Amino acid sequence: MKLHLNQRLSKMMLITVFAISMMAVPSIFAEPMVQTIYSWSGSLTPNASFDRPAFYHGTCHGGLTGTTTYFKQISFKVDPADSYTFVVSAFGNGASDSALVLYQGFNPSSPDSNCLGGGTGSSHHGAYIKEDLQPDTIYTLVVTSVSASTAASFTVDFKGEGHVYIIEPSSEGGIPDGRINRKDAGPVVVFPDYEGGIHVYSPEGVLLTTVSSAEFDAVGVPSDENAIIKQESGVTVVRLTTGEYQVNAYTWEGKLYTFIFDAPTTDSAYTSFEAS
Repeated sequence: MKLHLNQRLSKMMLITVFAISMMAVPSIFAEPMVQTIYSWSGSLTPNASFDRPAFYHGTCHGGLTGTTTYFKQISFKVDPADSYTFVVSAFGNGASDSALVLYQGFNPSSPDSNCLGGGTGSSHHGAYIKEDLQPDTIYTLVVTSVSASTAASFTVDFKGEGHVYIIEPSSEGGIPDGRINRKDAGPVVVFPDYEGGIHVYSPEGVLLTTVSSAEFDAVGVPSDENAIIKQESGVTVVRLTTGEYQVNAYTWEGKLYTFIFDAPTTDSAYTSFEAS
Protein backbone atom coordinates (compact mmCIF):
# COMPACT_ATOMS: atom_id res chain seq x y z
CA MET A 1 0.00 0.00 0.00
CA LYS A 2 2.84 2.37 0.91
CA LEU A 3 4.60 1.51 -2.36
CA HIS A 4 1.49 2.30 -4.38
CA LEU A 5 1.12 5.63 -2.58
CA ASN A 6 4.73 6.56 -3.32
CA GLN A 7 4.25 5.65 -6.97
CA ARG A 8 1.18 7.88 -7.17
CA LEU A 9 3.04 10.76 -5.53
CA SER A 10 5.93 10.33 -7.95
CA LYS A 11 3.57 10.44 -10.93
CA MET A 12 1.87 13.56 -9.56
CA MET A 13 5.24 15.27 -9.09
CA LEU A 14 6.27 14.39 -12.66
CA ILE A 15 3.02 15.78 -14.05
CA THR A 16 3.45 18.97 -12.02
CA VAL A 17 7.05 19.44 -13.15
CA PHE A 18 6.06 18.84 -16.78
CA ALA A 19 3.21 21.37 -16.55
CA ILE A 20 5.49 24.01 -15.01
CA SER A 21 8.16 23.38 -17.63
CA MET A 22 5.60 23.78 -20.41
CA MET A 23 4.50 27.10 -18.90
CA ALA A 24 8.12 28.24 -18.89
CA VAL A 25 8.69 27.37 -22.56
CA PRO A 26 9.06 30.56 -24.62
CA SER A 27 6.59 31.42 -27.34
CA ILE A 28 7.84 28.90 -29.89
CA PHE A 29 4.30 27.57 -30.09
CA ALA A 30 2.75 31.03 -30.40
CA GLU A 31 1.94 32.69 -33.73
CA PRO A 32 4.83 35.01 -34.67
CA MET A 33 4.26 38.75 -34.62
CA VAL A 34 3.52 40.17 -38.08
CA GLN A 35 5.75 43.12 -38.82
CA THR A 36 4.56 46.56 -39.87
CA ILE A 37 5.81 47.15 -43.42
CA TYR A 38 4.24 50.57 -43.98
CA SER A 39 2.47 53.22 -41.90
CA TRP A 40 0.07 55.69 -43.47
CA SER A 41 -0.99 58.85 -41.65
CA GLY A 42 -3.38 61.59 -42.68
CA SER A 43 -6.59 63.40 -41.80
CA LEU A 44 -10.26 63.03 -42.66
CA THR A 45 -11.70 66.33 -43.88
CA PRO A 46 -14.93 67.49 -45.58
CA ASN A 47 -13.05 67.52 -48.91
CA ALA A 48 -14.10 63.91 -49.58
CA SER A 49 -17.21 62.14 -48.31
CA PHE A 50 -19.34 59.13 -49.21
CA ASP A 51 -22.14 56.89 -47.96
CA ARG A 52 -20.23 54.41 -45.83
CA PRO A 53 -20.84 50.73 -46.65
CA ALA A 54 -22.34 48.45 -44.04
CA PHE A 55 -20.24 45.43 -43.09
CA TYR A 56 -21.41 41.88 -42.50
CA HIS A 57 -18.82 39.52 -41.01
CA GLY A 58 -16.00 41.51 -42.60
CA THR A 59 -17.66 41.78 -46.03
CA CYS A 60 -19.46 44.68 -47.73
CA HIS A 61 -22.65 42.72 -48.42
CA GLY A 62 -24.70 44.82 -46.05
CA GLY A 63 -25.46 47.59 -48.55
CA LEU A 64 -24.99 51.21 -47.52
CA THR A 65 -25.48 52.67 -44.06
CA GLY A 66 -27.05 55.95 -45.16
CA THR A 67 -24.40 57.69 -43.04
CA THR A 68 -22.27 60.31 -44.79
CA THR A 69 -18.69 60.07 -43.58
CA TYR A 70 -15.42 61.70 -44.55
CA PHE A 71 -12.82 59.42 -46.09
CA LYS A 72 -9.22 59.24 -47.25
CA GLN A 73 -7.91 56.74 -49.79
CA ILE A 74 -4.57 55.26 -50.76
CA SER A 75 -3.80 52.92 -53.66
CA PHE A 76 -1.06 50.32 -53.65
CA LYS A 77 0.25 47.02 -54.95
CA VAL A 78 1.86 44.16 -53.02
CA ASP A 79 4.50 41.54 -53.66
CA PRO A 80 4.41 38.59 -53.23
CA ALA A 81 0.96 37.02 -53.00
CA ASP A 82 0.28 36.66 -49.29
CA SER A 83 -2.06 37.55 -46.44
CA TYR A 84 -1.86 41.22 -45.44
CA THR A 85 -3.41 42.99 -42.46
CA PHE A 86 -4.42 46.65 -42.18
CA VAL A 87 -4.92 48.10 -38.70
CA VAL A 88 -5.95 51.57 -37.51
CA SER A 89 -3.42 52.25 -34.75
CA ALA A 90 -4.50 55.85 -34.05
CA PHE A 91 -7.71 57.72 -34.80
CA GLY A 92 -8.90 61.09 -33.53
CA ASN A 93 -10.05 60.78 -29.94
CA GLY A 94 -10.48 57.02 -30.10
CA ALA A 95 -9.83 54.17 -32.54
CA SER A 96 -13.26 52.68 -31.77
CA ASP A 97 -14.81 55.23 -34.17
CA SER A 98 -12.58 54.14 -37.06
CA ALA A 99 -13.57 52.13 -40.13
CA LEU A 100 -11.60 50.61 -43.02
CA VAL A 101 -12.72 49.45 -46.46
CA LEU A 102 -10.55 47.62 -49.00
CA TYR A 103 -11.38 47.83 -52.71
CA GLN A 104 -10.21 46.46 -56.00
CA GLY A 105 -11.51 49.40 -58.01
CA PHE A 106 -12.86 52.22 -55.80
CA ASN A 107 -15.69 54.48 -56.95
CA PRO A 108 -16.89 56.93 -54.25
CA SER A 109 -20.25 57.28 -55.99
CA SER A 110 -20.80 53.52 -55.65
CA PRO A 111 -18.97 52.66 -52.41
CA ASP A 112 -20.45 49.17 -52.03
CA SER A 113 -19.06 48.05 -55.43
CA ASN A 114 -15.76 46.17 -55.83
CA CYS A 115 -15.37 45.94 -52.06
CA LEU A 116 -13.13 43.14 -50.79
CA GLY A 117 -13.70 43.64 -47.09
CA GLY A 118 -14.23 46.12 -44.31
CA GLY A 119 -14.51 46.56 -40.60
CA THR A 120 -15.04 49.00 -37.77
CA GLY A 121 -13.21 49.63 -34.53
CA SER A 122 -14.25 48.49 -31.08
CA SER A 123 -13.52 49.43 -27.49
CA HIS A 124 -10.48 47.12 -27.64
CA HIS A 125 -8.87 48.01 -30.98
CA GLY A 126 -9.08 50.11 -34.12
CA ALA A 127 -10.64 48.89 -37.35
CA TYR A 128 -8.71 46.16 -39.14
CA ILE A 129 -8.90 44.05 -42.29
CA LYS A 130 -7.02 40.86 -43.15
CA GLU A 131 -7.08 39.76 -46.80
CA ASP A 132 -5.17 37.50 -49.18
CA LEU A 133 -3.78 39.82 -51.88
CA GLN A 134 -2.16 39.20 -55.26
CA PRO A 135 0.71 41.01 -57.02
CA ASP A 136 0.12 43.04 -60.22
CA THR A 137 -3.25 44.13 -58.83
CA ILE A 138 -4.13 47.63 -57.69
CA TYR A 139 -5.91 47.86 -54.36
CA THR A 140 -7.36 50.93 -52.68
CA LEU A 141 -7.65 51.20 -48.91
CA VAL A 142 -10.17 53.71 -47.57
CA VAL A 143 -10.14 54.94 -43.98
CA THR A 144 -13.29 56.58 -42.66
CA SER A 145 -15.34 56.85 -39.47
CA VAL A 146 -18.33 55.13 -37.94
CA SER A 147 -20.03 58.36 -36.92
CA ALA A 148 -21.19 60.90 -39.48
CA SER A 149 -19.04 63.80 -40.71
CA THR A 150 -16.12 63.17 -38.38
CA ALA A 151 -12.90 65.08 -38.98
CA ALA A 152 -10.01 63.17 -37.45
CA SER A 153 -6.33 62.41 -37.85
CA PHE A 154 -5.38 58.76 -38.29
CA THR A 155 -2.59 56.24 -38.68
CA VAL A 156 -3.04 52.91 -40.46
CA ASP A 157 -0.39 50.19 -40.23
CA PHE A 158 0.13 47.77 -43.12
CA LYS A 159 1.34 44.40 -41.80
CA GLY A 160 2.69 41.34 -43.57
CA GLU A 161 5.77 39.48 -44.70
CA GLY A 162 5.91 41.03 -48.19
CA HIS A 163 6.29 44.50 -49.66
CA VAL A 164 3.82 47.33 -50.30
CA TYR A 165 4.27 49.71 -53.23
CA ILE A 166 2.33 52.95 -52.86
CA ILE A 167 0.92 54.51 -56.04
CA GLU A 168 1.45 58.25 -55.87
CA PRO A 169 -1.46 60.49 -56.95
CA SER A 170 -1.17 63.16 -59.61
CA SER A 171 -0.47 66.73 -58.53
CA GLU A 172 -3.11 67.94 -61.00
CA GLY A 173 -6.08 66.42 -59.19
CA GLY A 174 -8.55 63.89 -60.52
CA ILE A 175 -8.73 60.37 -59.13
CA PRO A 176 -5.83 60.29 -56.64
CA ASP A 177 -4.43 56.82 -57.26
CA GLY A 178 -1.60 57.56 -59.71
CA ARG A 179 -3.38 56.77 -62.98
CA ILE A 180 -2.51 58.76 -66.10
CA ASN A 181 -6.13 59.10 -67.29
CA ARG A 182 -6.99 60.53 -63.90
CA LYS A 183 -10.10 62.47 -64.92
CA ASP A 184 -11.70 59.79 -67.08
CA ALA A 185 -14.29 57.09 -66.50
CA GLY A 186 -13.19 54.98 -69.45
CA PRO A 187 -13.12 51.20 -69.90
CA VAL A 188 -9.42 51.03 -68.97
CA VAL A 189 -7.17 52.61 -66.37
CA VAL A 190 -3.59 53.35 -67.43
CA PHE A 191 -0.79 53.58 -64.87
CA PRO A 192 2.89 54.35 -65.36
CA ASP A 193 5.23 51.60 -64.19
CA TYR A 194 7.70 54.34 -63.15
CA GLU A 195 10.32 52.82 -65.44
CA GLY A 196 9.13 54.25 -68.76
CA GLY A 197 6.38 51.71 -69.40
CA ILE A 198 2.68 51.36 -68.62
CA HIS A 199 0.28 48.93 -66.96
CA VAL A 200 -3.31 48.84 -68.23
CA TYR A 201 -6.07 47.68 -65.88
CA SER A 202 -9.81 47.25 -66.02
CA PRO A 203 -11.83 49.65 -63.81
CA GLU A 204 -12.15 46.73 -61.36
CA GLY A 205 -8.37 46.56 -60.96
CA VAL A 206 -7.66 43.51 -63.15
CA LEU A 207 -4.37 43.72 -65.06
CA LEU A 208 -5.10 43.57 -68.81
CA THR A 209 -1.70 44.22 -70.37
CA THR A 210 1.69 45.82 -69.82
CA VAL A 211 4.15 47.55 -72.12
CA SER A 212 7.71 48.03 -70.93
CA SER A 213 10.04 50.89 -71.77
CA ALA A 214 12.11 48.40 -73.79
CA GLU A 215 9.06 47.59 -75.94
CA PHE A 216 8.42 51.29 -76.53
CA ASP A 217 12.10 51.93 -77.28
CA ALA A 218 12.22 49.06 -79.77
CA VAL A 219 9.69 50.92 -81.92
CA GLY A 220 10.79 54.46 -81.12
CA VAL A 221 8.87 57.27 -82.79
CA PRO A 222 7.58 55.93 -86.13
CA SER A 223 8.13 58.23 -89.10
CA ASP A 224 5.70 56.90 -91.71
CA GLU A 225 2.65 55.63 -89.84
CA ASN A 226 1.45 54.91 -86.33
CA ALA A 227 2.88 51.68 -84.91
CA ILE A 228 0.90 49.12 -82.91
CA ILE A 229 3.01 48.07 -79.93
CA LYS A 230 0.71 45.45 -78.43
CA GLN A 231 -2.82 44.05 -78.67
CA GLU A 232 -3.99 42.03 -75.68
CA SER A 233 -7.19 41.49 -73.66
CA GLY A 234 -9.16 43.92 -75.80
CA VAL A 235 -6.55 46.66 -75.40
CA THR A 236 -4.47 48.17 -78.22
CA VAL A 237 -1.37 50.21 -77.41
CA VAL A 238 -0.02 52.43 -80.20
CA ARG A 239 2.96 54.76 -80.65
CA LEU A 240 2.01 57.74 -82.80
CA THR A 241 4.17 59.54 -85.37
CA THR A 242 3.85 62.63 -83.16
CA GLY A 243 5.76 60.81 -80.41
CA GLU A 244 2.61 60.49 -78.30
CA TYR A 245 1.23 57.26 -76.88
CA GLN A 246 -2.27 55.91 -77.51
CA VAL A 247 -4.43 53.28 -75.80
CA ASN A 248 -7.69 52.01 -77.30
CA ALA A 249 -10.41 49.83 -75.79
CA TYR A 250 -14.15 49.40 -76.23
CA THR A 251 -16.70 50.47 -73.64
CA TRP A 252 -19.49 48.13 -72.57
CA GLU A 253 -21.73 50.14 -74.93
CA GLY A 254 -19.51 49.23 -77.88
CA LYS A 255 -17.94 52.67 -78.26
CA LEU A 256 -14.23 52.97 -79.00
CA TYR A 257 -12.38 54.75 -76.20
CA THR A 258 -9.23 56.53 -77.35
CA PHE A 259 -6.70 57.80 -74.83
CA ILE A 260 -3.69 59.80 -76.09
CA PHE A 261 -0.98 60.97 -73.69
CA ASP A 262 2.39 62.68 -73.94
CA ALA A 263 4.47 60.45 -71.68
CA PRO A 264 4.08 57.41 -69.37
CA THR A 265 4.04 59.54 -66.22
CA THR A 266 1.37 60.33 -63.65
CA ASP A 267 1.26 64.04 -64.52
CA SER A 268 1.29 63.60 -68.29
CA ALA A 269 -0.96 65.81 -70.40
CA TYR A 270 -3.58 63.80 -72.27
CA THR A 271 -6.76 63.85 -74.33
CA SER A 272 -9.47 61.20 -74.55
CA PHE A 273 -12.72 60.65 -76.37
CA GLU A 274 -15.26 58.00 -77.34
CA ALA A 275 -16.55 57.27 -80.83
CA SER A 276 -19.29 54.95 -82.05
